[in-house]
Amino acid sequence: MNIYFLRHCEADYRKDNQGNVLNIPLTKKGQRHANKIAKTLSKKSFDVIICSDALRAIQTIEPYVISTDVKITYDKRLREVEDILTGYGKIHRIKEPITAQKKRLDNIVKGIRRMKCNNILIVAHFNVIDYISKKFGEHVTKPQYGSLNRIFI
Repeated sequence: MNIYFLRHCEADYRKDNQGNVLNIPLTKKGQRHANKIAKTLSKKSFDVIICSDALRAIQTIEPYVISTDVKITYDKRLREVEDILTGYGKIHRIKEPITAQKKRLDNIVKGIRRMKCNNILIVAHFNVIDYISKKFGEHVTKPQYGSLNRIFI
């Protein structure tokens, strides 16, 4: 099974959105990059696409979704998680307890392991990609905005 990880494109974190990190949009540069990524993705074939329900992830995959028949699942379990969960920091900024963050990502991993398909695309955030790829034993190190990485399990 090939698992492709797509980190959302550049987001405009200056836009507070009343403290709601789910509603942070892409920058203009991020939008342009999302359009370029759609062309790259159109050359691949995915059986399943799972995307974080955060606006920046949705806006990253939107240009591709328009051109494909593959059903996309927007999953809140792929929401951002703490840096501390992946070892990149020690600040606790997400209101959800660390144990709950870990549990939701572990549930995603279990679901992926049960899937019977060849190519999965996961559209998510830096720490989510880091955590999930480690669980599959093939670590995607520091995925950049809009980067597409593949692991084979």
